[in-house]
This record gives sequence, C-alpha cells and structure tokens, in this order.
Amino acid sequence: MSTIRGEARLLLATRVAFLALLGSLVALLAMGSCGNASAGQSSVNDTVGVKQSSIRQGTFDTKRKAVARMGGCSGTFVTPRLFLTAAHCTRRCPTGGPFAGCNEYSGGATRGYDGPASGTIAVADRFGCNASDLVNDPTCFQDNYQADYVFFPKVSWANARDVAIFHVTRNYTGRVIALMDPDELPAGTNLSSSYVGDRVTIVGFSSQQMPDSRRREGTGTVFKEVNGGPGFEVKALPAPNAQHICSGDSGGPALFDVLNDRDFHEKVGGVTSTGACGKDPNNLVNSAYIPKSFAERVLAVQHSAYLGCFRDQSERDLPILVASENHMTPMHCVNACQAKNFNFAGVQYGRYCFCGASYGDYGQVPDGDCNTPCTGDNTKTCGGGWRNAVYAVSRGCYKDSPQRDLADTLVSEPRMTVPRCIEICNQKGFAWAGVQFSLWCACGDSFGSHGTSNRCTMTCAGASDQSCGGRWASDIFAARIPKFD
Repeated sequence: MSTIRGEARLLLATRVAFLALLGSLVALLAMGSCGNASAGQSSVNDTVGVKQSSIRQGTFDTKRKAVARMGGCSGTFVTPRLFLTAAHCTRRCPTGGPFAGCNEYSGGATRGYDGPASGTIAVADRFGCNASDLVNDPTCFQDNYQADYVFFPKVSWANARDVAIFHVTRNYTGRVIALMDPDELPAGTNLSSSYVGDRVTIVGFSSQQMPDSRRREGTGTVFKEVNGGPGFEVKALPAPNAQHICSGDSGGPALFDVLNDRDFHEKVGGVTSTGACGKDPNNLVNSAYIPKSFAERVLAVQHSAYLGCFRDQSERDLPILVASENHMTPMHCVNACQAKNFNFAGVQYGRYCFCGASYGDYGQVPDGDCNTPCTGDNTKTCGGGWRNAVYAVSRGCYKDSPQRDLADTLVSEPRMTVPRCIEICNQKGFAWAGVQFSLWCACGDSFGSHGTSNRCTMTCAGASDQSCGGRWASDIFAARIPKFD
C-alpha cells in the first residue's frame, strides 16, 4: 500500500477555499430547451427548460470527451456508468421517444421517477459530419452508449427538479469528470451569498445557432441565487469573450476548478437548465442544484454487484417483498432495496423484488437457473421460479485516508471483485467490506469516519462491470452473511 499512501498525501493537500463553497452550491447549470424539433427532442411545457440554449461565441473544446451528446442535449459521464443531464431533456410517457420514462419530470410537482429507460449517448467532438469528414476529421469519430435506467431527484424543492442521471449498459472508456463530493453538495435549498463571484466553466454542444455542432466551452461567474427558480444564475464574461446559451447546451456541466487534486482538476457542480441565446443583455444562465441525497443514492445503486443465483422457499430467503411490477429490472430492485436500507436485493421470476439483511440459507444454484427475462427489459434476466438473482447493495462511496476507515484487514488481489471482497471479510468475521483502487479489499465493523466521496469511479480488476472504489475511496458492502453450502 505504499503507493496508495503516497498518493494520499497528494489528495489530502490543500484544496481551494471555494471547493467547500461548492459544498452548498452544486448548481446544475441547466441550459435551455433540449433542442429543436429536427433534433428529435421536444421540450417539456413547464417553467424550467423551455428556453433556447447553445454556447455561441465560446471556444472549441476538444479535451472534455466525457461531455457527450444525448439527442438534442448535452450531458456528462460522471462515472463510467452514469451520465448526468437535465430532466427536461427526457420525454414523458406515453409519447415514448429516445429517452422513455413515465412521470419523470414536471416543473409543477415532484415526481421522483426511477425506472427503465432507453436512449443513445453519442461521444464525439463534433456532429453533422459528412462522409468526407468521417474519413479525414478525427473529431467526427463517434462511440455510442445505450442507456437502460434513469434516476430523478425525490425532493420537494424546485431548485433540483431539472436533473436526471442515466445508467448506461457498458463502461464509458474515457476519463470521467466527477461530481462534487456528496458532502460538498447542498442538503437543503439555500445558497450562501459567499458563492457569488466564483468562476464557472460551462460546456455543451450547439445544435441550431452554430452549424458545425462542436463541443464548446464558455466561462462565467456565479451571479446570484434564483429565488424559487431552478437554482442559481451564472453570468457569462462580457464581450469580446461573451458566451450565450442556446439550443443543444441543455444538460451540459457547470464545472468548478479544483487545485492540488491528482485525479480531477475540475468537478461538476451543476447542469445547464435555461438561457436566452444572446437575447439577455446580462448573458445569464439558470442552473439547478444536485441534492446531496440524490447523488448518494444514485452512486450507491449503480455500484451494486451480482452475487449469484440462489434457491428460495415459501419461508423466504430474502424476507421482504417490496415490489411486483411490469417494469422490473435488477437495478430497479436494487434501487428499491437501497431506499429501504437493506443490504441485499433479489429479483425472482421476472417481476418480483425481495430485500433482506442476509441471504443464502437454501444454497446456491447455477446461474442458468436464473434465466427468466425481466418484465422491464427482456434483454436482462430476473431470477427464475423459486430462484433469486441476488445483488449486493452498496452502502455508498466513502473517503479513506492513512488513518483507515475500515481499519482491521487490508488485502490486495490482482483479480479483485466485489463478491470476493465480501467473501474475504465474511470469512474473517467482519460486518463491512470495502473495495478500493480496483484491487484492494478492506474489512471492519464500522465505516464513514471520513465522510462520503465522489471518487468511486474505478472498475474492479477482476470484473470490468463492477465498481471497486477509487483512489482513497471505498465502495462499502455488508459482509456478515450466513454460510451456505
């Protein structure tokens, strides 16, 4: 662990004062409409997200590959499997469309829908390329990622409504731009006046006002809080460096500088919601908050791990039935169990979701026994008849330091996975297991002494579809489970 100890000194070095200030602020710099009709998106007829919005007169940005395009909107890969954008960039049922999800977003009420979704996220530096461009211009290269689930905040305050996070079916292979640490995100609705004047970089794709559809960046400062509105306002720099928010920039990130951080020199503090595309003489952009509770919940749910297929009986192995639905998927079940603070989730017979504090009383069976298609996504399987496909529910991502959070056991293996770490800590009799830095496993009977983290962005050395913490950050799972044959 000498390497990790050395890296810690860098990570624990000084952070800029405004990083704390970002703690209350997380503004999702939400840019206007999802785009124009020709782009295949229609804006929601609500008070948020109806203005046109793309970054005009901003400079081309070829560095931030994690800022990608979703239909007529923009967004950011904040982990290899999570894509952050604006809620108004989604479509409502029953109209369906590329980002289907029912009852997800309304400017007048909190819906808090989480559930299966579909859509394509395209990664490239520019779009609208012709055949010649595709051959001669490397910025036209495009890699597509498919979304299968969407999350929306379950909060009552208007400042967080225009936010959505999509889960994708495979890992984004580039460098992500992480969210602010959950402990730095606002737990309430207030924004301290001390945030006014902080520098912000906004990034997005033009779709209408700038014909080449390149990723652009612009800079501004936090101007003021929007009372009762979508969050706070950012004022772009004055001419000749003015940037206007227009069609295509909605959902793009609001980025704050971070100094002395080895992994991230900037972090996402918000997403763009509305702008006036040069019609506002003050060049103001409205932004929305990312609630702390929302970030913690989504990070935990998407870090769940499949543990295997297990027998069930009338006296249930996982005793709590929380759902029987026509849109069931493994992630939907994990989300339901995580919300009720259970450590394990099990999907059964395509549509049932069970939760519990332990599992395995009736033994494990071959994975082929859990072959029933999910009612919410028939490309996935959800257990079988009297068979639970069991998932470990992450308790969240937590900071570590040389004064270890899980201090009792530390093991490194070149093929580390979440189930392997749980097994190690269970065999040693500890309550909690933490995977870190792709190949480390830590055990202990308590966790959370250093607070929550945003750094769990690394995949497991032994399973690329699982999350294994990050640099000085651990994904935490329950380890004290009964033995089974």
